[in-house]
Formats: sequence, C-alpha cells, structure tokens
Amino acid sequence: MCMKRLFFSLAIITASTILLTACKGDTGPAGPAGPAGPASTVAGPAGPAGPAGPAGPAGPAGPAGPAGATGTANVIYSPWNPFLAASWSAGTVSIFGKVARRYTAAAPGITATVISQGLVMVYFQGGGSPGTVRTLPYTTFNFTQAVHQHIEPSMVTGSLQINFYNLDDNNDPGTFTGTAGNPPTGNLYRYVIIPGGVAGTRIISGPAAGYTVSQIKAMSYEQVRNLFNIPENGTNIK
Repeated sequence: MCMKRLFFSLAIITASTILLTACKGDTGPAGPAGPAGPASTVAGPAGPAGPAGPAGPAGPAGPAGPAGATGTANVIYSPWNPFLAASWSAGTVSIFGKVARRYTAAAPGITATVISQGLVMVYFQGGGSPGTVRTLPYTTFNFTQAVHQHIEPSMVTGSLQINFYNLDDNNDPGTFTGTAGNPPTGNLYRYVIIPGGVAGTRIISGPAAGYTVSQIKAMSYEQVRNLFNIPENGTNIK
C-alpha cells in the first residue's frame, strides 16, 4: 500500500516538471532605465595637450604718445668755473682804446658756425654776492677804486674771452679770481652755447627755434636754464 503511494507521488512530480518545462514563454521587453547614480567625485586623468594653433594676426598700432619735453641734445653748457689768476692777461690790453685786462678760457664748443649762426650766453657770480647770477655784459661799481667797471664777453673759435675795464677812467682795472672746489667759490663764470641757424634776428633751427636773439638775451639765467633743462652745476661740454 505504501509503495503504491510513493510511485504515485513521483509520477505527479515528474509530470509537473515536464508541464512547467513545456510551458516556458518568450523573454518579455526590457523595463524602463533606473535613475542615474550619483556623480563620481574622483576626476579622471587629464588627456594629452593638443597641438598649438596658429598665431593670430597682429593688432592695429596704438596711438602715438605725447611729445617729450625739449631736451638739451644740441645745447652746450659749462659748469660754474672759478676765474683763475693764470688765465688773466699778464698786463693790460687795448680794447677800442680802453686799458683792459682779458681773461681767456678754452671753450671747444665755440665754433666758427656758432659764432656766425648761433648764440653764446655768459653768466657771472661775483665773490661779494654768491648765488646772484648776472648776464654778461655787466657793469658794476668798484668802491675800492670808486669807478664803474665793465665786464663783457667776446668769442673766438675754441675760446671764451672776458674783457674787464674801467668806464670812468683809463687806468688798469686789475683782476679778480675764484677758488676751485665742489662747489667753487668766489668770482665764477659759466657759459651756454645755443646753436641754430639765424635768419635776420630769429633762430630758425635747434632747441631755440622760433625765438629771436633779443628774446634769448633778455631772459634771466633761470629762464634759460628752464627752457633748455640745464642742471645748476652740470656740464655737457663737447
């Protein structure tokens, strides 16, 4: 009785397995995609750099800047120099009949062209009034001799000459000197050479172009210094 039940049960299980196997259907369609996962916080390795592209065309030129201040490229000027005893004439000389002393100093910038077409300004500081600059020619009163004395410049190629004589008599005016140093002291002189063609009375080229000779001569020492950017004790003697 028990053996029949066992065979019967096995028969049912086997039949069920065959039936299930025989009834397997086709694969159904894919379901919808799930939501995206969170982004990774770890950056991937950088790829290799690509080749450089060609240079672009040059941009347009910018506007020109403003003109600079007038310089001193063509102006020649000496430092303040002391009058040296050895540079005075040993005795008197005659200047249009006047008994005079003459001081001679080398000035290589005074060329024949400068003498005929340019302008040389000469300045003087007296030992009794240091810092007071006077333009030559200059007349002063000598209390020792009780006479008016005149100091005037003259030029020859390569040299500056300064003539000194009395106006009230024809006596020997004597000489005066300064002391070399840094700065020099006593009686001093300096010169400024302003080149440029002169048409009539007007300078037509160089740093002083447009000015008349009279206008330059009428300027004070400080005005000339400012016009040509000349340092107080500098030099660009050529």
